[in-house]
Amino acid sequence: MECLVGGLYELGSDVGTAKVLMLPPVVQRSSTEATSRHRFCTGKPKMQVLKKRRRDSVTSETRHRTEERRRNLCSVLVVIVLLPLVSAKSNQRHNNSNNRPPKFVLDDLEDGVGGGGGGRGGGDGGGDIVVRLKEGAATPPGSRILRLRAFDPDGDHLTFGVLGDRGSDGFLRIENHPDGDKADVFLNRVLDAETQSEFQAVLTLTDGRLGQGNFITRSLLLLVEDDNDNAPVFLPFPSAVSEREHSTTFPKVLLTLKATDRDRGIFGQVVYSLLSDDGGPFTVRTTSDGRGLVSVVGELDYEKKSVYELVVVASDQAGLGGGSRVNSATAAILIKVLDVSDRPPEFVSAPPVTRVPEDVERYSEVRRTFCICHLLGFFAHTVN
Repeated sequence: MECLVGGLYELGSDVGTAKVLMLPPVVQRSSTEATSRHRFCTGKPKMQVLKKRRRDSVTSETRHRTEERRRNLCSVLVVIVLLPLVSAKSNQRHNNSNNRPPKFVLDDLEDGVGGGGGGRGGGDGGGDIVVRLKEGAATPPGSRILRLRAFDPDGDHLTFGVLGDRGSDGFLRIENHPDGDKADVFLNRVLDAETQSEFQAVLTLTDGRLGQGNFITRSLLLLVEDDNDNAPVFLPFPSAVSEREHSTTFPKVLLTLKATDRDRGIFGQVVYSLLSDDGGPFTVRTTSDGRGLVSVVGELDYEKKSVYELVVVASDQAGLGGGSRVNSATAAILIKVLDVSDRPPEFVSAPPVTRVPEDVERYSEVRRTFCICHLLGFFAHTVN
């Protein structure tokens, strides 16, 4: 449909659109031009001139009325074309204003097959979703760790996601269900409590009617529970220690040991014990800062035993938590007993009287005697 009012209005193929095509304006003859034409017709009879003027006047009036009708008709058409578009936008705003937002259903969360569980924020009032997972092989990548549920009062189809689609460096993957009210959360990486013990992400929920970039959000906190997967390791220490015999200070610390364990909690707490004291008076004590003190608690006697071999064990405390596996490490230490001059030499045979001739030469041997030197541990002899 089209009409001329100094131009052409053309309806587009889509509802709510209109095009304006500019055309040359309708030519109207001025009174001057009519007068000029009259001048050229002076030779005609007067009656013919009057009829010509009457026809020209009627034609001009007819053209004027036709233009008015077309102008009014185009205005009506433009209003009719634009009304559907304005009405559609008004209805969209009305629908969005009446939309009721969806909600996370926190009381109906399901744990995944990869283990876990733990406390969560409950009800519709908010709170974090907290999930606890075992590290390592207990929760491998690809495990479903959580099933999310939500409710929409308007019955709209819901979409779950992770804010920024990162999931705290990509450790999560979310798969929405076709029914539109739940989604599964999967693990994307290997968990190691010694490297990172917790992850945080922001879960999103939308019904598609909240507006661009608007979501219902809920915080997710993933706690990685340590497994006893590391054994204690001794820091460097001397393999041999010397101690003098007949010490009178007890207990006396001979050596300090230190072992570390990369696990956390009781799995990383180290205690020390003696696996073997080789029959000697030795003990080991665990300090509050995780060190082991090897001490002598009795008298050492070189003449009885000069070397002791101790075996010290460093163990974690997994047994305190009911765990079936306790990791440990051992350290071997030599204790050397130093002899001291605590006993004089003893003569084996020494006659009380020795007779010497009067003419014996100077530096001549007159008698041979034997004695025991306990410091050196062998027999010695002297010549008098």
